[in-house]
Amino acid sequence: MSGVEDDDVCLRADSLAALRAFLAEREAATAAAAREAEDGRARLATTEDWELSQFWYDETTSTRLAKELLRVAEDVWQARGREGRVNIACLSCPSMYKALRSGGLPEYVSAWVFEYDTRFAVFGADFVHYDYKAPLNVPATLHHVMDVIALDPPFLNADCLAGFTDTVHLLQRNDTPKLLLCSGAVMLPHARRLLGLRPTREAIGHADKRLQNPFALYVNYDASPLGGIDEEAEAAEAAAAASSAGCTA
Repeated sequence: MSGVEDDDVCLRADSLAALRAFLAEREAATAAAAREAEDGRARLATTEDWELSQFWYDETTSTRLAKELLRVAEDVWQARGREGRVNIACLSCPSMYKALRSGGLPEYVSAWVFEYDTRFAVFGADFVHYDYKAPLNVPATLHHVMDVIALDPPFLNADCLAGFTDTVHLLQRNDTPKLLLCSGAVMLPHARRLLGLRPTREAIGHADKRLQNPFALYVNYDASPLGGIDEEAEAAEAAAAASSAGCTA
């Protein structure tokens, strides 16, 4: 072999070694970034911002709600003949979204978290910065594509829920989206009036026991898997409304 050929072999060997080193370094950097992102997501589970009225569900509730979202998503998919994708939007319920993601999503499901708190940008392209005071400020690519929508407004008043309602109407794919609302028991009349929802018997627990307001899960579909409709709560609300109307007559 000539000296020139020897130099070519050495050059190729050196180039291959450099390429391998570069690829190994890039793989290590990617793995480190993934670990950092996962660590960031894990930390979010333990840090609430009370100024934003954030109260995480307890682990049992988060897991149950995530399973319910997937159960409903499967129902939608089956009704379509097991074709196409089922899109889920989680509005201001990041602990539910985190539980949904942690268990792994079926290949036919996509999910987004809509949240004011930018810490949740660790979820990357699946994070949408959201403010219920600007309810229509949503990327156009997400308009009228959502099949299942979960929401947990931060404040227990009709104006706040009305903002979320505008967003729901913008996101829903058709006139019959599957809706799940976690909110205070006092929101029953507003949930019914604005979104056509009914209270279920499903218990909603929060990790921080300092949240004293009783909560309920409201839906607009068959509530049998959730213990059924809480008809007692509906009757009590109707009686209270009648009594209030009588007092003002």
